[in-house]
Amino acid sequence: MFQTVSKFCQLAQSLAQVKTWDTGPEARCRSWFSYQFCFSFGVVCPGFVGSFMNTLTELTLDVQSNLMCPPDPAQGPRIVFFSGGTALNDIAPVLAGMTENATYLVTPFDNGGSSQKLRKALSMPAVGDLRSRLVALAGGAASSPLAAALAYRLPKGASRLELQRDLVELYTGRHPVMSALGVEHRGFLLTHLRHTVNALPKWFDYRHASIGNLVITGGYLLHGRQFDPVVTELSKRLGIRGQVALSAVDTLQLAVDLSDGSQVVGQDRLTGKEHPPIAASVSRIYLHDTIGPREAHLMDATRAHIAAADVICYPPGSFYSSVLANLLPKGTGQAIANSSAKKIYCPSLGHDPECIGLSLGDQVLALLDILRADAGPEATVADLLSAVIVDLRVSEQDCAEIESEFGVACLRRRLGRDASDRYDATRFSQVLMTLV
Repeated sequence: MFQTVSKFCQLAQSLAQVKTWDTGPEARCRSWFSYQFCFSFGVVCPGFVGSFMNTLTELTLDVQSNLMCPPDPAQGPRIVFFSGGTALNDIAPVLAGMTENATYLVTPFDNGGSSQKLRKALSMPAVGDLRSRLVALAGGAASSPLAAALAYRLPKGASRLELQRDLVELYTGRHPVMSALGVEHRGFLLTHLRHTVNALPKWFDYRHASIGNLVITGGYLLHGRQFDPVVTELSKRLGIRGQVALSAVDTLQLAVDLSDGSQVVGQDRLTGKEHPPIAASVSRIYLHDTIGPREAHLMDATRAHIAAADVICYPPGSFYSSVLANLLPKGTGQAIANSSAKKIYCPSLGHDPECIGLSLGDQVLALLDILRADAGPEATVADLLSAVIVDLRVSEQDCAEIESEFGVACLRRRLGRDASDRYDATRFSQVLMTLV
């Protein structure tokens, strides 16, 4: 059988050369099919990965980007990402040029910065990750005056009088970020901003407040504490290609138990960004309210995104506070197990202060444990994870251990930006596109 598949892969490589003599849609589809067969075989039969999957290295990502079928991003694969935060902000706009059917699931559990102030004042879920991903999908703050307005923050070190002056200018539409907008966009933002300001208590601290967060909050309040209408409207106005959705809408905090017996409550105290990093490894992650552990529930719309996905990606990002936190809502593991999509884990490249003492295998095990806890004992590894894709800086031995321990393919690809701890957005996106 191996000889047969090897011959097929040689044929796939030959077909890849259509780039030099036939670049029409039919040729792209033939080469696309051939590559997908070999890639899929490697995922299904990980024991063969080391022996023949690496022979496809010469079918490089620059070739893949020219051979993709279908070429129309509107008809591209449906990819679901379980990650909030900023880790995918560089990747999202690049991937949008390849498929407009990516869905980014974010959590409402962020309790840092501007989001925390709004949560406390209005007893609502966090909106920061929603705003961040919407602006990223639009192409960043510099992509349009509307994106710039949503990304704008009030001064961090301003006096109360200075903040009041800026707020009045924003509120009346005279601020530069507002006056740069067309009448329709300006009116939309002002309506939502004013609604939020009127709802906030007088003691609210506007220092470093995100205008995008205030606008989304206004839409949330205007629509009976529902996010979908304002997120849908902003997506249309920004012209984004892709979707942003919340995995849950419960107003809860992220909590972890550490191996030294201590407890950490609050995402901001886990990430090592606003507070000192944790000093011991995480032994348990869960959701918490003012009384104790509580469950969040997967939204029906989010369940539908998972069911329709071609690829489910557990992507780079803060391991516990971003990736695993997204998997905590009840029903998530079961929905993933029931999905026919390929399920891929792409670990972060750089140092993650949340991963104290965790090897790559430990991370895979923690990921599977979270999913199995919800999916139930009948769920197999294959139901929850198809492959682990890593940069070439991960050793062949580490990959072999993943394949041996979990029975899933571990595929080494050139994904990083040289010595950077960030993925190259184009290479990362192209690899995901080969999974369909």
